[in-house]
Amino acid sequence: MRVWRTKLPTKVKFFGWLLTHGRVNCRAYLHRRNICTRKEDFCETCSDVLETANHIFFQCPIALRFWRLVGFHHTDASVANHWLLGRELQLPSQVQYDAVLVLLWHLWKARNAKIFDNLQLTEEAILRHTLSDMDLWRPRFKDAQDLWGFWRHHFSTCL
Repeated sequence: MRVWRTKLPTKVKFFGWLLTHGRVNCRAYLHRRNICTRKEDFCETCSDVLETANHIFFQCPIALRFWRLVGFHHTDASVANHWLLGRELQLPSQVQYDAVLVLLWHLWKARNAKIFDNLQLTEEAILRHTLSDMDLWRPRFKDAQDLWGFWRHHFSTCL
C-alpha cells in the first residue's frame, strides 16, 4: 500500500491508512460505532451538516477555501480518490502522494483544533502549519530534496 512507502512520520502514515480504509474518527464514523449520539455527529463549523470524512476534507467551507488557496478548484474530490489530488495540483510525481497526505493531515488537525480547543484556523493558518511541518520533515526526503523544495515553494507562493 502506497501510504506505508511515504517518508512521512508514522502518525501521518497511520492517518493516511485510516483515511484510505474509511476509519478516520469523524463524527459519523463514531456514531456508527455507538461512540457518539445522533445529536453529536454534526460538523462543528457547519452545525447542521453530518460530519463525514468527505465533508471534513472536501465539502466543509474551510476545506473548500483551503483547496482553492493551494490551487485545487474541482468539486468532485472525495476521500475515495484523494490520492489523485497531487496530479491536479501539478506536483512532481515522486512527492504527489506525500504532499496530498500532508495537506489532508493539516485539515484534520484544524478540525481537531476547532473541536478540542475551540480554535477556528483560517485556511492561511492551516497552510502555514503545513509549511512548518514540511520544513521539519525535509531531512526525511534526502533523495528528493529538489522536489521537496519545489513542493514547498509551490505552496508558500499560495500565501
